[in-house]
Amino acid sequence: MDGLWDINLPLTEVMQSLGWLELPMRVITWLGSELFFLLFVALVYWCVNSRLGIQIALILLLSTSLNSVLKLTFASPRPIWFMTPVEGSVAAASFGLPSAHAQNAVAVWGLIAQRQRYLWIKILALLLMVLIGLSRLYLNVHFFIDILTGWMVGGVVLLLFDRYSQPVAQWFQRYSFKQQTAIAFLVSLLLLLPSLLVVQIRAIWQVPLPWMETLQQASPAASPPPFSLEVPVSVAGTWFGFVTGIQWLSNRQPLELKGKRQPRLRYLIGISVTVVIWAGLAALFPDGQTPIAYGLRYLRYALVGGWIAVGTPGRP
Repeated sequence: MDGLWDINLPLTEVMQSLGWLELPMRVITWLGSELFFLLFVALVYWCVNSRLGIQIALILLLSTSLNSVLKLTFASPRPIWFMTPVEGSVAAASFGLPSAHAQNAVAVWGLIAQRQRYLWIKILALLLMVLIGLSRLYLNVHFFIDILTGWMVGGVVLLLFDRYSQPVAQWFQRYSFKQQTAIAFLVSLLLLLPSLLVVQIRAIWQVPLPWMETLQQASPAASPPPFSLEVPVSVAGTWFGFVTGIQWLSNRQPLELKGKRQPRLRYLIGISVTVVIWAGLAALFPDGQTPIAYGLRYLRYALVGGWIAVGTPGRP
């Protein structure tokens, strides 16, 4: 496998030789970050189109869950574990293959391109899919094989979501709210289960010594990430909170906004509360890989997902 990653290094070095691209690439890569999607999903759901916002949230959570399983399964290195980081490199706290930024860009922006009839939106979505992936290569976070695989997996997620989301939604609507809540909780556990199994299977795996040596030369305090469940636990909690919140709200009132000034005001208020829950509880709750820490992380993200769902509903 080392030979496969070695082949990717020259392309990484060529991309990084374009030093003037650092600032725009950092901005572009932020468009694939957790914070951006938190702000973006809330904006679309509350202020633009609630149905599209729900679809974006669900496909993003499904894509992220699958990406976490694949990362833990392959336990693939980052470029920084093979080469000394250059100026402009950014830190990453997970394994490399496939790139979550590239995968989620195809899933989310591909969905938006499918749902919108305007040509300029489709072109913008395509550009973002490509540029977000390339930004990860430029910033020395991924090999090109990571990005290419991310694009491919994102495309598969998009195709499956487009094919099965509507039938599954119709099946889900047949149940009572209590039953829907139970189903949402079970699905959240199912999203977590594959990653948990991989971590258990990989328990005896050791980080290769050459990776450790290269990384510690670049940053003595750094070390490759353990087999953490933080991302799948976050996804599971968000899924439960968001889906339950959507169903609770739909049983009480139509998803709509009235007036032209309400969306802007509601967004500012709503996103402020979202950030307080997301960042505030992160500061209060313990971090780590203990059952208590994971349980509180699940609760934290369930509250975030639930608030986005019911705090400031968007229009259909």
